[in-house]
Amino acid sequence: NPLRDEDITRIGKAMVEASKDAKYSSKSRALVSKGDTPSAHVLNLGEGSIIFARPGDSDDILPELSARLESSTLDTRGERIVIDLHNQEGWGRPPLAAGSKEGSLLEKHAAEAISESRKLDIDTLRVGFSHIPGENLGRGIGPGGVRAAVFENQVNGVKELTGILLWDANGLGPGMNDELQNKLKGKVDNLLISTTDNHFVNIKPGGFNPLSDSDGLLSSANQVLDEAIADISDAESAMGTVYVDGVEIMGQGKQDKISAAANSIIEVARYSWLPIYSSATMFCMIASSYI
Repeated sequence: NPLRDEDITRIGKAMVEASKDAKYSSKSRALVSKGDTPSAHVLNLGEGSIIFARPGDSDDILPELSARLESSTLDTRGERIVIDLHNQEGWGRPPLAAGSKEGSLLEKHAAEAISESRKLDIDTLRVGFSHIPGENLGRGIGPGGVRAAVFENQVNGVKELTGILLWDANGLGPGMNDELQNKLKGKVDNLLISTTDNHFVNIKPGGFNPLSDSDGLLSSANQVLDEAIADISDAESAMGTVYVDGVEIMGQGKQDKISAAANSIIEVARYSWLPIYSSATMFCMIASSYI
């Protein structure tokens, strides 16, 4: 059930609509992480919070739990956006539901991380992006390849880098999280590993073809992080959410078409898009350098 071409413009317009009325800000705070598995990682941009969720023994986050994580009961200030890192290792597991033991732990960790992040000093937002496209189905990678965003903050007077690696893939093979973290150790201070949940990489309908071969991924991972670090500059950000009905699976090459559609609607070349997809949420972060 791949994404239909006629939906591309509709999704692009929805992404633009979600950000149109958002208030831009140059403020940020450093990453705060709570929990192991599941864990919540919070980046504070402007008055909003991005909650990156790492599930444990589950596949996808159900919309009800996502809505609870984004609710004002956790924090009364600004927008909250939940991003499912979709970096689980395994296949055929049930989705993460509200009220479950793991779901309740994730809510607890998210609330703690948001509360702590609000106590940190405010920095000027500095961020860099990079993208290396390229399909490698043998390693579970779709046409989108790998993207990186690196945020720079000051923590107790010391520069701290937080990197996000996003592979166009559907989950990770056994042990891949630890292998990638260990092999990329020292590149940045905090590293979040994620996949797009792109079912295009599945060997067959209902099949399993996760991100694999950490040694083979190392060169591109180092390169995309280095490029993002070199790209770091002062920026502004805005965040917003929109739900688009009838989108279940991302087909071949559709990610870049969605980005192109959104950019053509905006018609402003200075925007950089970092799309992150999950079965429950589509998130788009817009960062623009000062002119």
